[in-house]
Amino acid sequence: MAASFSKTKASPDSWSAAKEEVSAGLRSWYRASHGVNSAANAEDMAAILEAYWNLAAKRFTDNTCMLLDEHVMGALVSRMQEQCYVFVHDKEKLSKFFEEDSDLVQRRNEAIAKRDRLAKANSAMANIQVEKALGQGPARVRVTISVGTKGVGLSLADEGGKLAVRGFREVPAGETNPGVEAGVQLGDVIDQVNGEHVGSFHGGISLLKGLPTNAMATLTLLRDKKARRD
Repeated sequence: MAASFSKTKASPDSWSAAKEEVSAGLRSWYRASHGVNSAANAEDMAAILEAYWNLAAKRFTDNTCMLLDEHVMGALVSRMQEQCYVFVHDKEKLSKFFEEDSDLVQRRNEAIAKRDRLAKANSAMANIQVEKALGQGPARVRVTISVGTKGVGLSLADEGGKLAVRGFREVPAGETNPGVEAGVQLGDVIDQVNGEHVGSFHGGISLLKGLPTNAMATLTLLRDKKARRD
């Protein structure tokens, strides 16, 4: 610092000159001791610009998202709600929206008819294949039955814990009772439902109630031989 004072040519008697000399010396000392130069200034400027850029980019991203949410998504949701409200109150458009394809309806009806024909054929074949029990016991008959909205369409009674058929339920006009169609007869005792043995009356009722609508079920019946001959 003393060396820096020696560079000034101002007179020591001049107060202003002394101040200028001291200031110049302090500036030289600060630059020398703190590494302040043109390269350091460039590095500082680069760091400041990078920090500013990061902050500005973050603010730009946040503002862009908020603007999109408010002016695009918000308006889009409102328009969608309005259009949906108008749509559900337009009966013509609504019915057209839920209208089934005619070709698909025809194919489904054909598949249902084919299923019913196969079920009837299977039931007829099962009724032909009667397994006669040994001795004087009842014959064992297997039938395939279509489960309708009213179940298998049978009126059942508890006869000594057995599930006996005592009648047939009424079905809507134009429909056939599933039990009659499958070949079930009065007096038959349901021994198995889809291969599962009926251990008791209530157990058999539970098995029948568990059959899904429009499904096919196989019943194994115990039929009195005399009733079968009749």
